[in-house]
Amino acid sequence: AAKGHRRSLLELALPIPDCFVHDEWLGLVAAATGNILSIDRPLVGYRQHDGQAIGAAESALFAQYRYARANMNRAYFVRMLERTRCLEDRLHTAADGVVPPRYHSLVTEKRVHAQTRLRMRDQALVRWPLAIGEAFRGRYGRFGYGFKSFLQDLVL
Repeated sequence: AAKGHRRSLLELALPIPDCFVHDEWLGLVAAATGNILSIDRPLVGYRQHDGQAIGAAESALFAQYRYARANMNRAYFVRMLERTRCLEDRLHTAADGVVPPRYHSLVTEKRVHAQTRLRMRDQALVRWPLAIGEAFRGRYGRFGYGFKSFLQDLVL
C-alpha cells in the first residue's frame, strides 16, 4: 500500500511548477495527501552563508521590519496568490481519495486569504477592516505568522 501511495504522490507532484523550490513543492503536495509524519530531531546539519538564496530570517525585530519593508511589496502578494492557485489547481487534478476533502477546502481558504492580503495592498481604505476580519477568522495563524503577519498588513 505504501508503494502505491508514493506512486500517486509522485504522479500528483510532477511536474514541479516553476514558482516553487522542489523540496517545498514536494512537502506541500505530500502534506495535502494527509500522509506525512514529523520527526522531532535533526536529521541533517543546516549551514547558512551570505550568498544563500533561502534561509532563516534574522531574529532582531528591526531587521525583520527592514526585510519586510523591502520585500513584502505588492509583487510578493501577487506571487503568494499565484503559488496558492497553482497548488489549488494541482490538487484538483488528483485522483479520487488521494487528497482528503478537508485539505481542498483548506487550500481554497488559503487562496482567499492571499487574495484578501493582496486587496489590502491595492485598497488602503479597506486595509484595517480586512485585516481585522482575517484575524477573527484565524487565517493569520493558519496561513502566516499570526500577530506578526497581522501587524505587517496594517503597517507595510
